[in-house]
Parts: sequence; C-alpha cells; structure tokens
Amino acid sequence: MAQILRYSDTPVGKYDELAILPGSWTGVGPEGSQKNDMSITGIWVSQETTLMNGRRNWNIPKFALALTKSYAKLTSTLTGILHALSGLARFLHHSP
Repeated sequence: MAQILRYSDTPVGKYDELAILPGSWTGVGPEGSQKNDMSITGIWVSQETTLMNGRRNWNIPKFALALTKSYAKLTSTLTGILHALSGLARFLHHSP
C-alpha cells in the first residue's frame, strides 16, 4: 500500500509525503495475544527538514522526493518506486 499525504500546517512548514507500507506483520499484542498490523518501510518527502525528523522522531527512514501537482508525473514516479520495491522484495525473498 502507498499513501500520499500533503501537510499544510506543521512546525516545519508545508510538505508532501509518500509512505510505502509493503505488507503486514504479526506480532505479540497485549496479554500475549496475536496482533496483525501494517509497517512503514520508507517515506519520501518533499522538504529537507523532515528528512532528519523522520529518523529522529519515528525511526523510519525518509528520502528526498520532488512530488509534483501533475497527476501524470506523480503516477509515473509512484509506479517507478513501487516497481523498484517489488523487485527488491522478490530479491530478498529468494536470497539465502
């Protein structure tokens, strides 16, 4: 799953964000119960200040990305990123 967010009022100003959630994981919840949840593996942001804050505040890697208001360009960018992540996931799955 991918999420595109546009923040208009934050302490570091306006910025856009693309979050990649490639799948779910199972962990142990309260009282030993099984818990299923999503996990963000990377975030691309349009503003440099947020690069450092992502790692420092949430321990999630953030990368610079120039998001655009043009739907065609944004779709092309997202398709490229998702294709690259899909290839990486297949590679990691088949690695010893």
